Amino acid sequence: MKKFIKKLSALAFVGTASFCSTFLSTSQQAKAYPYPIPFNNGDTVKLQIANGQQVNMPDNQLFTGGWVGSYQPDNTNDWKFTIDGNGYGVTLHRGGHNITTKDLNPANGKELHAYPRGTTPYNGYSSWVLQPLGNDRYLVKWYNNQNYCMNIPGGIQNRRLTLWQCNSNDSDQVFTITNVNTTPPTNYVFPYQDGQIGAIEAANGIRIGIAANQQYNGGATGLFSSNDYTNARMEVKTNGYGYVIKKANSSYGLSSTTKTPSNGTQTHVYQSGYNGYQSFRLVDLGGGYYHWKFYEDTSKCLTVPLGGSVARPYLSDCNSSSSAQKLRLLQDSSNSSAKYFATLLAGYSTNSDGVLGLITGHSWVATSRFVKTVNSTSVVGGSVIRQSVEWTRDDSTINTFSTWPNSLTPLNPLDIVEKDVAYDLSTFKNYLNGARNYNDATRTVEISKAKYDNTTLNYDSIMGCSRYLIPSANAPGNCVCTTGALRMWKNLTNEDFTSLLYPKDVRNSIISTNQLQQKDQFDLPPL
Repeated sequence: MKKFIKKLSALAFVGTASFCSTFLSTSQQAKAYPYPIPFNNGDTVKLQIANGQQVNMPDNQLFTGGWVGSYQPDNTNDWKFTIDGNGYGVTLHRGGHNITTKDLNPANGKELHAYPRGTTPYNGYSSWVLQPLGNDRYLVKWYNNQNYCMNIPGGIQNRRLTLWQCNSNDSDQVFTITNVNTTPPTNYVFPYQDGQIGAIEAANGIRIGIAANQQYNGGATGLFSSNDYTNARMEVKTNGYGYVIKKANSSYGLSSTTKTPSNGTQTHVYQSGYNGYQSFRLVDLGGGYYHWKFYEDTSKCLTVPLGGSVARPYLSDCNSSSSAQKLRLLQDSSNSSAKYFATLLAGYSTNSDGVLGLITGHSWVATSRFVKTVNSTSVVGGSVIRQSVEWTRDDSTINTFSTWPNSLTPLNPLDIVEKDVAYDLSTFKNYLNGARNYNDATRTVEISKAKYDNTTLNYDSIMGCSRYLIPSANAPGNCVCTTGALRMWKNLTNEDFTSLLYPKDVRNSIISTNQLQQKDQFDLPPL
């Protein structure tokens, strides 16, 4: 028995029969850029931590492997970086050289260096994700593994920049990013959260929408009245370009027909995506209204016809005094509200039996949002006597979170804390739609909006995983899928299953807990 346990432990460490091993072959999923970029392509910025140290790439280091370090402000241009978005994140470059990682296997202390810019806009070594922390402060996350951030070791001058596990409380990682262009750029603002739902409404009450029979590529965008809560129910999503406007609970959104619109260019319906045709950036006009500037041509703004023969929302020259271009995302509290849920999922694989049957499997967490819409209200004598109420699951705001091993380094498996892994996401949605695998179990608890938002932004730090290995008392950052999921579940719900290690044990505990509350094995958010 001792020999068997020793052999089993060794297998678990190298990742060939480890926890979640059923899915080790799954490759890391591409991540859409999760935050808007408050800069124009080509803007010049400086990156500075709280004690005044700035990111620095001296002229004499503009070669492959050159120095990217920290330095106090001076009169040189060594700290002036050009920022460009590429749909994955941003590049930061000067003198034809990007701030770049040396390899694709991140770890605490891996140094950054200068590398010549390539001919393609995306390079996994040199793309960064800017996570806003407020007041122009950001975590600068490495795109390929967003658990790791740009870091000035010890906040000390003349230190080469490194990657380090992200921590928004670490002053060595929190950068104020300031635009230093001679001509200040347009002051873009980002007042709406990713996934926020409401009505895009002009100052006169006319709403932009998409009718149900127009949800196809090339369909007609439409205009609707201020009491239409169905056709005009829209959602805004953030990407590396700005905001995308899409029909809630669908994959279709508003798009320009060209990157070079003339005055009067109509919008149409197209599969919602992350490109300049569909993206807008906002300028504050006051009173809760904004100019929605077209990303590809910022001289053109989204315009709602206030009369005349133009039947669709269109693009025209921006005019801050035009009421046709004063738009807002309106969430009427009297007509809509939302609930948020967290779901813990766990199951085991039937491909193995005995002790291995306990070990092989998977566990992860999902969050979801449901919206209540009051479609109509009857009022008699000042009292509401009847309401038509609809609760709708907003599939576009479902997120999943899990910890996976890195198959590229099986003998030294740094963790991959992932959001929206394809398997996790599709399995959860299938369960919501009625599918069942009785080797699995789910448990759902209603959570606050603040918990939902914090988990979406800070899932990696909540899980607290630095390596995908069997946990031990001497290394609290070691994780497998169960430990990452159960830490997050405790943070979301205060239910503590963290003493469990095997997916099958988690599954059985979920069933027992549900039964005590007279819930089904598949306890899911309401349809």
